[in-house]
Amino acid sequence: MPCLVATPKFLADTKYDNPSDVLHSPFQIAHQTDLPAFVWAVTHAPPEMVQDFQMWMTAVYGSRQTSWLDVFDVAKHVEGTGPEDVIFVDVAGGVGHQCALLKERYKELEGRVILQDLPIVIPQAIPTPGVETQGIDMWQGQPVKGKQRLLKPATYTL
Repeated sequence: MPCLVATPKFLADTKYDNPSDVLHSPFQIAHQTDLPAFVWAVTHAPPEMVQDFQMWMTAVYGSRQTSWLDVFDVAKHVEGTGPEDVIFVDVAGGVGHQCALLKERYKELEGRVILQDLPIVIPQAIPTPGVETQGIDMWQGQPVKGKQRLLKPATYTL
């Protein structure tokens, strides 16, 4: 609710431009902070609120009938990769639903599957064989480096 109450002031201050900066939003006004919402939550929100948020994310994203794997042929795009090649990094992936779904659907795929989220979230990750976890602050840069495979542009519809 504090963010909702701060929204009219934020919109007036920005002359109703679309927000383009995670560090300048109604959240910062409402909570009088310069931090992004999730970073603020780690140190300011009660642990129960963080747990409730994770349960909500699980309910919303963990039970979808159709997923990105139904429209994107992962196997085709990772042909020729080996066990040391990174084939999927889920940045801000919560407790790992997408990684678990990928490993379940494509058991035969070689390659590293990595779940990244805030260090406070990672201990709650779904234990999925073959999925590495990394507690990171995504605003500080991507720790996974290496050769990038560019995918052919395509349109996918869920």
